[in-house]
Amino acid sequence: MTCEKPEEEHLVLSYYYRYKQTYQLNADIQYTCEAGYKGGPSSRCTENGWDPKPGCIEITCSKPHIDYGTVKNPQNIYRADTHVLIQFDNGYQYNATCTRNGEWQSTEKCKPKPSVCAPFSLTHGFTRKSDRGYLYTCDSDYKTFDGKWWGEVTCQGGQWSDTPQCIPEKQCGQIPTVFKVINQGNRAFKDSERHEFECEVGPCCFHCVNGKWQNQDCAYQKCPTPPYVENAVITSHEARTSQQSVTYECRENYSITGQKKINCIDSKWGNAPTCTCK
Repeated sequence: MTCEKPEEEHLVLSYYYRYKQTYQLNADIQYTCEAGYKGGPSSRCTENGWDPKPGCIEITCSKPHIDYGTVKNPQNIYRADTHVLIQFDNGYQYNATCTRNGEWQSTEKCKPKPSVCAPFSLTHGFTRKSDRGYLYTCDSDYKTFDGKWWGEVTCQGGQWSDTPQCIPEKQCGQIPTVFKVINQGNRAFKDSERHEFECEVGPCCFHCVNGKWQNQDCAYQKCPTPPYVENAVITSHEARTSQQSVTYECRENYSITGQKKINCIDSKWGNAPTCTCK
């Protein structure tokens, strides 16, 4: 009974064992791992092969848990020698390193977060430096997303207070606050485009007309009862102002043919699936 020389990736045999191709029963080997990997340090040739099996695994650190702070650009796993920036809620920060022991280490003290902001620019607009940041307005045939003809951004803790944008005059930007839209986002809508939003009072619909929003009623489309499918049940029913849909599921020992989810368009349901015995 012999064992073959281990050839696992990232494994480095001690000098004495490097040139031997086979090993007798009960023979021992010593090995190390390449930088950034761990394993070993020894293994014995047994009737069932090497025990323990020689091998090297990559050294990693898990995502650090930070109370009252966050990790910038977080990942679930970090390789050895990776550096991360930890930012605390009180404005301080420091760098930490994933060591080759698989642990986090920092050799520096906490320091205040820099208050310098990245260079500010505005596409289709122009800016002027102010005491607190930048004043801005938009070029001809463009307007600010919020509808104001000018604005100001300030640098606060290393971040700009806003990210303004200039959109074409005929597009629609921010909906007037009187409608109390929830999380509209910063997407601009084209002329004649219609869209449904979520307002504090429920669904609300708007129509972009020549660069201005027009509020419209959101009337749920009238759909008949979903079509009956023998040996099936409806497992979900989704209803929005712009669309309704249902999802079918066959009973046990039956298979579905066709689309299990169908939509109601122009008050008509799409083709329903069928259930056939397997």
